[in-house]
Amino acid sequence: MASSSEFDAETPLYVLAVPFGPTSVHVIWGTIQPLKRTLGYRIYYRGPTNGSVDIEDPNVNNWVITGLKNNGTYRVFVAGKSNHLPSERQESNLVHLVPGEPELQLYSATPDTVSFSWRLPPGSAVDSFQVQWDRNHSQFATFRDTLSNSTHNYTVTGLKDYDNAMYTITVTAFNAVGSSTSSNMNFVANFVNGDAGGSEVPENSMGESEGPHEGLIAGVVVAGIVIIAI
Repeated sequence: MASSSEFDAETPLYVLAVPFGPTSVHVIWGTIQPLKRTLGYRIYYRGPTNGSVDIEDPNVNNWVITGLKNNGTYRVFVAGKSNHLPSERQESNLVHLVPGEPELQLYSATPDTVSFSWRLPPGSAVDSFQVQWDRNHSQFATFRDTLSNSTHNYTVTGLKDYDNAMYTITVTAFNAVGSSTSSNMNFVANFVNGDAGGSEVPENSMGESEGPHEGLIAGVVVAGIVIIAI
């Protein structure tokens, strides 16, 4: 957008915002030629974190905004500054930072499986998930699956073949910028009654049966498996 005589400072012609690490955005803007009355620029950013940065040098045309939330989508605006009125704001493209850390929850268990789900902080842009589960038994084993961004649950099977094994579940979210902090959940599958079968469900303090659990519950018996939060 060209500068106008009704403004004392020049409006930037364009603003480009690109990710610069997990919590930073590199902002670049351009002008035809800084006018004498343009004394600097003010950068505004809007998203999960809002704020502004003042640039006092009219010859500066780029800046790195730091300290942003890594699970957000941001839009940046740049305006010229003068001793009087600022220019109009020039708007950038949307910029996505790396996803936030998934929050894991135990969903259900049977004598041979454990199912869990996850959710992300609002605003996270995700292309895919990677699920890794490690089994620490007589022989350590690692398994990985890549899932679409619409999949928010997973089931580990074959627990009965590895009694007393410790499992570590790890979920990581990915997008074009990078990966989230990985979220981990540990449990031990222990068949306290042999081949338990059935569908035993833990009771709460009132003696009532409970449904799927919000997170792991230490030491409860779910369908014959002792689920222990580590």
